[in-house]
Amino acid sequence: MCSVGLFRQLKQAKDPIVLRGLNKYVKFRTKLALSEARIQFIDECVTKSEFPKQYWTLLRRNRVNITSATLRRLDLNERDTLCNHLVDLERNYVTSACMLDDLSPIERKSFEDYVQSIAAKQVERIQTTLRQRLSHVKPVALELEKLKSTLVNACYQHRSVKVKTSELVTPEHLKRLRDLQKNREIMMSKPDKGAGIVLLNRTDYLQKMKAILSDGSKFTKTTEKDKTAQIEVALSKILRCLKQNGVIDATNFERIRPTGTTIPRLRVAEGAQGRANLATDSGYVQFTVPRTCKMVGEITRTHRISPPHLKQLRRSKERAYKCNDLQRVKLLVLAIKGELHRLNGICARTVLYSKTCREIWNAIKQLSG
Repeated sequence: MCSVGLFRQLKQAKDPIVLRGLNKYVKFRTKLALSEARIQFIDECVTKSEFPKQYWTLLRRNRVNITSATLRRLDLNERDTLCNHLVDLERNYVTSACMLDDLSPIERKSFEDYVQSIAAKQVERIQTTLRQRLSHVKPVALELEKLKSTLVNACYQHRSVKVKTSELVTPEHLKRLRDLQKNREIMMSKPDKGAGIVLLNRTDYLQKMKAILSDGSKFTKTTEKDKTAQIEVALSKILRCLKQNGVIDATNFERIRPTGTTIPRLRVAEGAQGRANLATDSGYVQFTVPRTCKMVGEITRTHRISPPHLKQLRRSKERAYKCNDLQRVKLLVLAIKGELHRLNGICARTVLYSKTCREIWNAIKQLSG
């Protein structure tokens, strides 16, 4: 890319690595000048609202409505792309410019002048090419009087004459839609997927829904005696007190706190109330028993009382894990109830656990009936 005389002189006097570096300098310097010329051309297009012809082709190909806003946005997008590429070119240009240090001052000045002339020629050529691609829209003839009269006639016609349009929905269609809306034998619903309206026979729909809800293996009516929600609120309050006193940490609190009413499950045992069973595998009952045992053991050791009932509590807990959900809850609750009943006198003299154990006793008493 160097001139013949300068290239021969550098080839004889310099190392091949230096020559390759100088060629890279010429390449990146030229590309940098061309990118800057393109960015300047885009700025002029945005200022003058004149855009290249290929922009119309690109917008039509992408099925975009051709307006001044879309043309401007496409032009600015191309400018952002060039600016992002300009950062890499500047970095490579600065890196390759280090090879100029191996030249003497006279050789460096001659080489830079040659590179500048190459870049100027390339920039002039690309500017000429870009300007030829502009779409200059010029009026054929300025017939202002004819245009004015046409606009006035169109305005009067729009004001005085009613425009006839062919509507998709006629008055007959609207009348039939209102009749369908007033018809009590059908009902409207939404489809499972997508948008639209589903028309259903009201009688058949209600009969099928009643048949599904009457299935005792899946649905049963809840009674007013179901106080599980109140008990869970009480237990949540107790667990928050334990967390504030430092007995349990935040992780155990999140695992222990009751969630039976938050996520209901259609899993009801025969003869039970029609609400979600307590998930003892991940619920608060499984984690409450070991911590209650630990609490009871600390109270027992504090007052130097033999803990023979702890073995019975552990046996009740092991026996509970072999049962189903309802039996498991019942056995665990009864075990905690019996242990807390035996510690009733001790809890009265305990400063840290007295209030908590008494609240647990009241809540579990309601839960066990």
